[in-house]
Amino acid sequence: MGLRPGTAYPSAMTASRMLRAALFISLLSLAGTMAAGSAGAAKAADRKIPAAEDPALAAARDAVRVRDFEKAVRIWREAARRGNPRARYRLGVAYRSGRGVEQDNAKAAYWFGKAASSGDPDAQYALGKLYEKGLGVKADRGRAMELIGDAARAGHREARKALARMQRSGARAPSGARSSTTQRDPREALAQAIRLGNTEAARDAIARGAPVNGAPGDTRHWRPLLLAIDRERAEIVDLLLKRRADPNQTSRLGEPALIVAIRSQQRRIVRRLLRAGANANTPSTRGDRPLMEAARLGLAPIVEDLLAAGADPTATLENGISAADLARRFGFEGLAHRLRRAGAPTIERETDADRLAALESNRRNRSREEQEESLPPIVEAARRGDDGLLRQILAAGADASTLDPAGDSALHRAADHGHVEVVRALLEAGVDPDLRGSDETTALMRALASTAKGSDDVVELLLDRGADPHLRDRLSAGMIRYAAEGATSRKLRLLQEAGGSWSDLDTGDALARASSEGRMTAVRALLEVTEKNSNRAAAICGAISAEQDEILDALLGLGLDLDAPCSDGRTPLMAATQANRPEVIDKLLAAGANPDRSTRNGDSPLIAAASRGYLEVVERLLEAGADVDQRGARRMTALMGAASNGRKDVVRLLLENRADRRMRSDSGDTALKLARAAGHEDVATMIEEFKPGWSNWFGTR
Repeated sequence: MGLRPGTAYPSAMTASRMLRAALFISLLSLAGTMAAGSAGAAKAADRKIPAAEDPALAAARDAVRVRDFEKAVRIWREAARRGNPRARYRLGVAYRSGRGVEQDNAKAAYWFGKAASSGDPDAQYALGKLYEKGLGVKADRGRAMELIGDAARAGHREARKALARMQRSGARAPSGARSSTTQRDPREALAQAIRLGNTEAARDAIARGAPVNGAPGDTRHWRPLLLAIDRERAEIVDLLLKRRADPNQTSRLGEPALIVAIRSQQRRIVRRLLRAGANANTPSTRGDRPLMEAARLGLAPIVEDLLAAGADPTATLENGISAADLARRFGFEGLAHRLRRAGAPTIERETDADRLAALESNRRNRSREEQEESLPPIVEAARRGDDGLLRQILAAGADASTLDPAGDSALHRAADHGHVEVVRALLEAGVDPDLRGSDETTALMRALASTAKGSDDVVELLLDRGADPHLRDRLSAGMIRYAAEGATSRKLRLLQEAGGSWSDLDTGDALARASSEGRMTAVRALLEVTEKNSNRAAAICGAISAEQDEILDALLGLGLDLDAPCSDGRTPLMAATQANRPEVIDKLLAAGANPDRSTRNGDSPLIAAASRGYLEVVERLLEAGADVDQRGARRMTALMGAASNGRKDVVRLLLENRADRRMRSDSGDTALKLARAAGHEDVATMIEEFKPGWSNWFGTR
């Protein structure tokens, strides 16, 4: 392009400066645009996309709905690899529950950790619970409180409750300090064992000098027996009572241990306290007696236990109210009649208005902290089973879906206690039959778990009103999991007729749990819907592990397959062997159990007993014809197992029963070499110098 004459043009230097300025302005503009884009991208990345917006997670939910857990796991795993926190959390839940994958707490902890690092409250809470219980990770109370505290601050309801419980129990110390304290202080070791439900650790702490009644003058810490009752640790309660724990001790609130146990509705613990000498008439500082507490909760079997132990039915509160009046007030007319026949006096029935006024007055007279922990009037009326009072509260405009401090509604509380008329009134008031409560439970789940009279009718009513039999709780547990506590044939039949179904894994877990908790009615009902032999065997293994001999005897009378493996791969005979219970082994062998049946890893009961030094068990198995030279894992024999662990008496018995000293493991070692390598020179000498006698040539059997 040419230059127009007469036009003034800048010099070369001036033009250069102008060009640089224009370039600088352009770069600033471009940088601002890029920064704005980066900020927008970062802001978008920081936003949490709800799971419902992710098509993959929606597809996984659909797979779960039709119980295709394997497909759901595949979808979650792919989404987890893309970094989706909710997919990582759901994958952790799958590994924790064993649905769609093989159960693995370590992998559950891994995926919960991935999701927790992204700030997912559910994952933080779940990982914290694993650290608290030592599942898949090393137990670490400090880390557990840190994670659960993060979830609580994010608004997680269960995390808030768990954090408050842990703080009340004194679990504030960091894990390292707490661990060292546990090593030094047997009292703290006992408390921690009770919280974790570790009976062996509790036994060890007592052996090291932990006082079973707590330290004299200590009003700050839980007494061991009361802590065990509060945590529903029946086996540890047994242990403490056998070690002479006082069954009549009282809590810091002045409540006898017996009342604390009744409130937890643990009949097994109540009966043990009574057998240990608990006074059935000791009142609390407020004047409540054990019989009144049982009547208020409608616990008819415990009422019978108390009456048999000498509870006085004529005792009354200062206002003249007896146990019979309390039973009637809370809707347990049959129980009230039983108590009146036993001699309990009664007063005139109060009107609905009187009961409501008394309820509101009682709530107003409590401290602010007690008011926060007390139940809203509508929930309290539902728990009592007082449908007249509940209808009056509803007529006054109360919200029928109100939740109590624990996260439960009136519908959940009524379902817990089998109050069918209260449930009917709430449903008529428009309450959703699938309303979620604590741990995302529904009223149907709670009614299935209830053993209260009327719970069968509640299940039927809820299903008639459209309750969904396929729902699962926060931990993905289904209806059959809750049936492990209160299953009856009628409840399960109603569920099936409503379209409910369950997997073999769920059924086996429920059956094992019912068996281990001594719930015979639930065991019989679950056996009717259990088809796989391995799941039926799970009931036997559960009874053996929990020492539920009454359940075991009943199961052995049903002719179940005693050689089918339980869910963990053990046979019932192996479970009894590992528990060192010769009397149970006798029962199983008499019922036809095969003494040579191996577990998944190849070990036989004889190898397991010999390795552990259970001499009496080894004798029983040999007498039953167990193969003394049967090989197990790594081609080890019973003699090799006993020799490598220094079990001298067992080695002698096996040699007397013609165990072959020349056999070698897969590494080429004999029993002699294994004993010597482990430093058991006395055992090695015995093997080397053993001379077979006549009994060895002709056999001892």
